[in-house]
Amino acid sequence: MPWCTRCGTSIAENDMSGDDVYRDDTCQAIFFKCPIKDSNNDILVWTTTPWTLCANVAVAVNPEFDYSIVKIKSSKRNLIVMSSLIKVLKDDVVEVVKTIKGSELVGLTYETCFPELDEQQFEHKIVAWDLVDATEGAGAVHIAPGCGESDYELGKTIGLKNIVPI
Repeated sequence: MPWCTRCGTSIAENDMSGDDVYRDDTCQAIFFKCPIKDSNNDILVWTTTPWTLCANVAVAVNPEFDYSIVKIKSSKRNLIVMSSLIKVLKDDVVEVVKTIKGSELVGLTYETCFPELDEQQFEHKIVAWDLVDATEGAGAVHIAPGCGESDYELGKTIGLKNIVPI
């Protein structure tokens, strides 16, 4: 489906006429922190679709990979990031407090990005997903089944809530 990179919506076929409708565009990603409940840790999450954060229902990690709990300069709370991607923290790292497997994060709950939204009033959990890779991001991926095919398939498989914000 043709997709508008300016506003993040699908484009109707009748809007696709003319020679200047296609262009290559660099996809920007964002990092954000979600506080893990009942701990002094936040998890660093990555997404290329920030406009779907209002439909977030889970954060996915790879259960087989190593994750570091890192003391950082910019916060009193520790930050969890995939060990092989710790470079995204640049010079904010003070020390690695502990290294754990992603499987130890699975099942932990975190605070929603939008507590003011009625649709977000449920328990948000970290889930296992073997498609989380170690090549980009932070090793924790935002999941919104109502906004994308792969997220939808994961959600259907493990029974995640499906919020469609449109």
